[in-house]
Amino acid sequence: MIAGVTLAVKAIMLPWVLHWVVRRMNVRREVEPVIPDAATIVLAVAVVVMSFDLSTSLGTVRQAITGNALPVGIALTVLGVLVMATRKTALTQMVGLFASENGIFFTAMAVTQGMPLIIEIGVILDVILAALVMAIMVLRVRSTVDADIADLDRLRG
Repeated sequence: MIAGVTLAVKAIMLPWVLHWVVRRMNVRREVEPVIPDAATIVLAVAVVVMSFDLSTSLGTVRQAITGNALPVGIALTVLGVLVMATRKTALTQMVGLFASENGIFFTAMAVTQGMPLIIEIGVILDVILAALVMAIMVLRVRSTVDADIADLDRLRG
């Protein structure tokens, strides 16, 4: 049952909320990332290679416990942080946050062979609350300031 709720929240509700915010803000695409896309891709490849390389230090213990789930979870978590760090708009930073949260959840599930039901329910409620709060904040900031994060550079003194 909890797997169905997790699937409904993470695969249906969160993308719907993000799509609703994008339509409401009339966003087409991000114009300027913090660093160029090619450099971001190189960093992403380096993160994935490093996560697999670091997990090999665990040797047979890692393979017996998690297979390749541990390096994949670590890579997904760090890639989410990379997305948050290399994008300027709050909406794409939210996507990075959700990717990091999914990486943490995936790693926890793989390493512990499942979590108790109460922890899973708590994680789902936290994700729902975070998505709603972020959507409200993005809309409020956009309607109040009517500017993007990149426009705030002019405030430096």
